[in-house]
Amino acid sequence: MITAIERANAMALQVFIAAHLHNGRVVTHDLVDAVMSRDAGTEQGQANKEQVRRIIRKRAELERVRVIFTEDERYWAIREQLHHMSADEVHALRDEITEGGDRDPRGWDKALTNAISVRLSNRPTPARLYGCKPVSVRLWREPRPESAPAVPAAADDRKHVRIVDGRTPQVIPTRDALDEMNHAMMGGARHVREMSHARSWARIVYKDRERGTVELRPATPEDLAPVAGRDAAPLFTALAAHEACGFGRTPRDLADLAGHLLVLGKVTPAEQRPAVEEAHAAVEGAWEALRTAHSLTARSAARDRGRTSVEQARAAILAVAPHAHRMHGTDMPATAEEIRAAVLAYNAAEGTPEELSAAATGTPVIRVHCRSDSGTGWTATAVITAGMESSVGHVPAHPPIVVEFRKRDGRLDAAENARRILGPRFRVAVPVDFVLDRRA
Repeated sequence: MITAIERANAMALQVFIAAHLHNGRVVTHDLVDAVMSRDAGTEQGQANKEQVRRIIRKRAELERVRVIFTEDERYWAIREQLHHMSADEVHALRDEITEGGDRDPRGWDKALTNAISVRLSNRPTPARLYGCKPVSVRLWREPRPESAPAVPAAADDRKHVRIVDGRTPQVIPTRDALDEMNHAMMGGARHVREMSHARSWARIVYKDRERGTVELRPATPEDLAPVAGRDAAPLFTALAAHEACGFGRTPRDLADLAGHLLVLGKVTPAEQRPAVEEAHAAVEGAWEALRTAHSLTARSAARDRGRTSVEQARAAILAVAPHAHRMHGTDMPATAEEIRAAVLAYNAAEGTPEELSAAATGTPVIRVHCRSDSGTGWTATAVITAGMESSVGHVPAHPPIVVEFRKRDGRLDAAENARRILGPRFRVAVPVDFVLDRRA
């Protein structure tokens, strides 16, 4: 039986040997973890990992190895490697990472992307980089090479169903579902709160509210049934009605809300229609009371009645479409037929006959208006709207979806950065138009 300090010294010696033989005299967290995992069944493998690291750092100069444990040490080691690369090589590396998208692990490496940005900027070179000797091993994870098949592979027609926060199921290619599972388990683990996986089923709980809880499962024949016949009217009519609930409490506002509820009642399922009709009657009554009130007391009572009727209308709308309080990206129509139906439903209450007629014969398109922030310029905002391009202009199919993102290439404008970052996420059968608009 040996003591804890003897275990740690023996383990540190094994790490130094591995660094000299296999890792170019460089000790990283990954190397320590790998060696300790390899020797987990031995006596020294039971050593305390933090104690091993302290011994390694204390004896690093004597063993003639370089220790890279902290993020700052790793960042400057990457800067040294990039310093010895030409500008064209660094540009090529950045373009390669950008083209790789979310599947390239280098794009998620903050130290690497920050070092590349600084290397290609006009900042003066720090004195610590002059005459430096870079480490001989790569400090970032290279993407796995894709080997070309010997024979043309058959088309993969397998499908999965992706459900976000229990909302409308979305049918996606199985390859995309497996990529998301793999990324949640490996590259994007820091963005995931919980991950459970069994065979081709998975449940991913992301830390950010935008992605929420995602369930992935193989598609059934019922999921793959033609979706052209699915009625999009209740959802998009409910979105327009819920928007009307957020305006003021003037007679005009209440009259507009009553019109939305009247249209919603026509497309609501039979079991939910009575609640919508009651809300419509309450809003109309509040509109009439507010319109005819003249005294101060009557106007105060009419305003209270208006607030109560709006809350009743909001509850009835959310009973028809539970997440009509905000437009989600997974609910965005993806085909020409779906966009046309959504436009007609969303504008049914307030659209003029000329606008509805022009929208019915227009060209479906998804428009992404992009702008950069007024500070550093590295943060950009994209406003996404599906709709119809017609003779009266762009007629939207839903409330706009606002997405903020960080640019990957400072040489390009916000629209081109959005095309590279957000473009692969659009699984639609219509054109996607990226427009640079500083008013977005």
